[in-house]
Amino acid sequence: MNLMESTVRGGYIAALETSYIDTTDMCLELFFWPVVSANNLHRPIVSVIAVTEALSALELESSSGYELPMWNRLLAKLPGGIHKVIIEARRSSSGMSGMSIDDVVIQPCVDFGKARPKRLLLFS
Repeated sequence: MNLMESTVRGGYIAALETSYIDTTDMCLELFFWPVVSANNLHRPIVSVIAVTEALSALELESSSGYELPMWNRLLAKLPGGIHKVIIEARRSSSGMSGMSIDDVVIQPCVDFGKARPKRLLLFS
């Protein structure tokens, strides 16, 4: 996913989301590359959110907004039960910013550090 770098529409959000899935004992891993201008005090942020079937949202993990312009890793432990998982990339409120997200994987937490799974969950 790419949130194109721009100076317009500060705070704009782009999101990827799954359908409702069983997230019990699952973790999510992704890599992101924040794009910012040299004088930008506010940085783009990526967040992982779980939404219950009752539409209650919980932010599980978020970048600090001060990561280096390189591939950074974000890992989130997903809550047990049935949830929709949302990845949000938010442009900074001012200055040039953008975000690239790649290699999103949802799999059992015990499998991280092992070979990649045969089946990946796709986002819509």
